[in-house]
Amino acid sequence: MKKWIAMFVAVAALVTLSACGGANSKTAAEKAKQTEAAGKNFLHVITPNDWQTKVKNKASQIIYVGRPTCEDCQAFQPMFQKEVKKQKLGKIDYYNVDKARKVDEKAMTALLKKYDIDSVPTLVAMKDGKVKATYSPTPDKKKLADWLKEYK
Repeated sequence: MKKWIAMFVAVAALVTLSACGGANSKTAAEKAKQTEAAGKNFLHVITPNDWQTKVKNKASQIIYVGRPTCEDCQAFQPMFQKEVKKQKLGKIDYYNVDKARKVDEKAMTALLKKYDIDSVPTLVAMKDGKVKATYSPTPDKKKLADWLKEYK
């Protein structure tokens, strides 16, 4: 009898944990969708080919490298959006790693490696088609504001 009770408790615990995990997955998926939707207001998605064209054309601009499924990106993006709006920077080019991976994982990996980007979110300041500086976000809003002012 004790074995049956113990087994019932174990099964009940597993079912409960599985249900919680599913809820977390749904929440994560919802957050990713919200992040992607919010980004449409101030981000312009670019492909690896777009990025290479910007390099070829010696563009000077900021590129945001991130992905909507990244928790750090989800936390950073609202602060970034407010600062972009405050500084009137218009739409920022956005290299969405999730989308790039689906299209061509090799090209995505090669591009990130070429520009020494090993984590997201990352901001890349391009000057005359070359990487001038990168910024790995911190919770410090002033550092972000100062970096954007310097490299916009």
